[in-house]
Amino acid sequence: MRSLKTKTLVLSALFTAIIFVFTAYILHIPFLNGYIHFGDAFIFLAACLLPFPYGAFAAAIGAGLADLLTFPLWTGPTLLIKALITLCFSSRTERIICKRNLIGLVFAVCINLVGYYIATGLLFEDWLIPVIRLGTDLAPPLISACLYITAGHLLDHLSIRTLFH
Repeated sequence: MRSLKTKTLVLSALFTAIIFVFTAYILHIPFLNGYIHFGDAFIFLAACLLPFPYGAFAAAIGAGLADLLTFPLWTGPTLLIKALITLCFSSRTERIICKRNLIGLVFAVCINLVGYYIATGLLFEDWLIPVIRLGTDLAPPLISACLYITAGHLLDHLSIRTLFH
């Protein structure tokens, strides 16, 4: 039992670091008024591989630290939005890519869009700006969704779930 908890903590820390690095620095591509990153793909994977509180922690802290160091204004909303996204996935499924998690992926992208729409409206007190930013806010999670599906299929083929039990 202790070994499983230690393994879960270590994997949570690893996912936190990966999410941070892939959100803030690796393949950080300027796009319209924002940037494209692959951190969300690792958030989706963490939510599928780690139990809920651990996946939510990795998502919120990894993405939150990235925003704290790159765009501090977004840290608060990111902490909440990325933790909420993890609720859409299940770590109890036999495979990463399954019907349950693919449906969760759709909801996660929607939560991301609505969450940043509301955050943008509140931060800038202008509800028209989020409509203009729709392309900026839609591209990163969609690109990450494609990467998540690809990586998930590969990890399922490699039977990676056995390492998490």
